[in-house]
Amino acid sequence: MQGNKEKILDILKDSSKRFIIPVYQRNYEWKKDNCKQLLSDLIRIKNNNLYSHFFGSIVTEFNPSGNKIELYIIDGQQRLTTISILLLAIYALLEDLKVVSKNINLKDMILEEYLIDKWSQEEKIKLKPVKDDYNAFVALFTRKELIQDSNITINFNFFYNYILDNNISVEDLFDSIQKLDVIWIKLEKEDNAQLIFESLNSTGLELSEGDKIRNFILMDLEPKKQEIYYNKYWNKIEKNTKHHVSEFIKDYLTIKLNFIPSNSKLYFIFKEYVYANNIQIDILLDELYNYSMLYNELLEANTSLKNLNPIIRRLNQLEITVIYPFLLEILNLKHQDKLDNDSIISIFSVTESYLFRRLICDLPTNALNKFYASIHKEIIKYNDSLDEYLDKYVYILFSKKDRLAFPNDNEFKNELSNKNIYALTKKNKVYIFERLENGDSKEDKDIYRHCENGDYTIEHIMPRKLSKIWKQDLGTNYEKIHNKWLDRLANLTLTAYNSKYSNRSFDEKKNMEDGYIHSGIKLNQYIAQFDCWTLKEIEERNKYLSSKALDLWPRPKTSFVPVNNKKNIINLSDDEELFTGQIILSFSFKDMEQQVTSWTDMYETILNILFNIDEKKFYDIVNSAEDEYGLKPYISNDKNSLREYIEITNGLFIEKNTSTHRKIIILKKLFDVYDIQYTDLDFCIR
Repeated sequence: MQGNKEKILDILKDSSKRFIIPVYQRNYEWKKDNCKQLLSDLIRIKNNNLYSHFFGSIVTEFNPSGNKIELYIIDGQQRLTTISILLLAIYALLEDLKVVSKNINLKDMILEEYLIDKWSQEEKIKLKPVKDDYNAFVALFTRKELIQDSNITINFNFFYNYILDNNISVEDLFDSIQKLDVIWIKLEKEDNAQLIFESLNSTGLELSEGDKIRNFILMDLEPKKQEIYYNKYWNKIEKNTKHHVSEFIKDYLTIKLNFIPSNSKLYFIFKEYVYANNIQIDILLDELYNYSMLYNELLEANTSLKNLNPIIRRLNQLEITVIYPFLLEILNLKHQDKLDNDSIISIFSVTESYLFRRLICDLPTNALNKFYASIHKEIIKYNDSLDEYLDKYVYILFSKKDRLAFPNDNEFKNELSNKNIYALTKKNKVYIFERLENGDSKEDKDIYRHCENGDYTIEHIMPRKLSKIWKQDLGTNYEKIHNKWLDRLANLTLTAYNSKYSNRSFDEKKNMEDGYIHSGIKLNQYIAQFDCWTLKEIEERNKYLSSKALDLWPRPKTSFVPVNNKKNIINLSDDEELFTGQIILSFSFKDMEQQVTSWTDMYETILNILFNIDEKKFYDIVNSAEDEYGLKPYISNDKNSLREYIEITNGLFIEKNTSTHRKIIILKKLFDVYDIQYTDLDFCIR
């Protein structure tokens, strides 16, 4: 096995070699954002006058075949294929006379030195991608019968149009490509390609996204500065986050970008964020360190506000971490003295009530991801200030419907009374009983520690197995009562003596040594006031606990009236019914604002924007056997299956003949596919 640093174009230039992607390799999977990142890096090479840029590794295995040496790509096929597609796009632009080059030989040089072997009597194209990608790649050379749903074609079109639209010099681009370095590892016959492939792609030793970000920040600094910055910032960041740096960076980026970056792209998104905002390393590290201090306050529940820390501990017990970016932003406002302490405590308390009521009412937690990623921005948007922050937050929570709803008192009380509480996860059961036992009392018991150590367990007052005495006490309907109430909250409590209680009679459980009447747990002292445990007592305790729960997890109030409603602004996140009968004047999507003549005009414009972001997602909807998002009735490659259609591209059609209500639903589904926040799309109506 030999390994050397090489220019990627020098590898492609050798006319005696052809590069084969073995059939066991995956299809070509780079997306537009990967290609955009590559172009950004190439432009940066030129602008910063860099001599080289590391582009990863390429591992090849020789396979002599006649007069031509074929190289099988064991690792690095995505990079090699992408560079070939980019070269093809530059060649096509020159061929189409869309751009000109001072180097009159550039077009022919790209084609004949890096893409084909013009002297070959057999296959001329140097790169042979795997499976269906081969046909898509070959078609690019003639640009006839293009395979539109292939990532190969999609990325070719992206490069072609991006270079043209942004007036990028193809000479400068080619010059930067020439500076891409790779480690070229050439395997010999005796090398085991499978073992090397497994080693290179092993998940066990991969760098975490946090590791990659640390390297990105520190690697280009001079050694002395690396050590200073590491000790001053990064080492402390790791300690503050309990070495969960990747999770912390994800929350930090969510705050900055108002969307949740995917785990697999964290490093690239962070890198692009730094470059796009031209952030100096010392300023970046200083801000990361400050946010890591706030992150530690969340992890440890150790803020300077004594009354806030118990709420944070309880929120951590619920383990709904998608709220962290929002909570970090609130703590950041606290440290900047931009929110008063009472508002901060109330915001955390309202969040706890919202999350717990939703948990009891079985509303999905994954619906909260996008919501909490952008809610701070949504709060600010109402009057462009931090004024009335708490009231605006509550108003927004109340405005959400369906999967984001804030259950009202009746819904919460009914679900809590009827729910199988015993079937909940241990952490959620412990959370409920800790709250019911301690409330906001300063004389609280460490329920979490006792449950964690196994001292306390959940006790069924009416036991799982009924004895004769229990059946007699419950009466003739004992079986119905038992089936209905056994695992509900009214029949459950905490005890350190579960094994001693077993299925003893209620009188024994109450009066025995360490029984309810002698318990130091307030929940059991309440139970001990009863002389028996029948349907009457169970229902009475249910009423008591339900009333207590409404106090512990209250539904807040607000008198806030949004100014934006007076300006006739509605948002994609709003209920679909709001759109019926309205006349649209314009829309704003992220940083773009555009006037439109109708909802159909808006709909068609947004569809084209989404298609240009990642057209492969549209093709995946059409070609997938599943219909996960319920979009197949509206997106098709058969125009005859639609009543009236928009042709989004050649051979891909979208239903146009729908109500405004239905258009909004379709856009919401597509935003889910693209993982875009609903709050990014506003509508100005008449």
